[in-house]
Amino acid sequence: MKIFIPFIVLCITLTCRAESITWATFERSWDAYIAQPTHENAVKVYQQLPNEPLTKDLPREGLITKMYDDWPHVSKHILAGNKDAVEIGFKLYAVVDGAFKEDVGTDLGKLITLDATLFLQELKKHRQLVQNLGGIVCNYGEAYVDNKELQVEETDTRMRLLVNVNDPKLEDVKAECLKLLMDKK
Repeated sequence: MKIFIPFIVLCITLTCRAESITWATFERSWDAYIAQPTHENAVKVYQQLPNEPLTKDLPREGLITKMYDDWPHVSKHILAGNKDAVEIGFKLYAVVDGAFKEDVGTDLGKLITLDATLFLQELKKHRQLVQNLGGIVCNYGEAYVDNKELQVEETDTRMRLLVNVNDPKLEDVKAECLKLLMDKK
């Protein structure tokens, strides 16, 4: 019994240390991606982000702040239709909250008007990470907040572009998005 208790303490310590090393490793990968947004660097970031929404073991606040400060670099690539950046965006959506989550959602939603097929493909791939789909599909950004006319125009545009996607494998996520947009009208 005397040996067993120190063993348990050691296991718990190593587990906690492994989790912090994971975020430390992620931070180095994130920094490398921001400095050089290559496919290889994007893959490292993507692979280190969780495959399910996190409720614990979140990154430390300083890392979240750094990622938020760096977000315009990723946003620029999402809005250029870069698949790597889109994938990172969907995975980050499951980790961040508040204003950061709104910004990620806005940028992912804008992708509908740029490449609706890519948006639906990546949504389908990452659907388990998106608990609030309306936070992406119906989040148009600050410019639309008190402008009902612009909101209606954007809603109609997104609906039209989604309807034009003709891929049977994407029908389920397309229907979800269209329902949310119809409800917004």
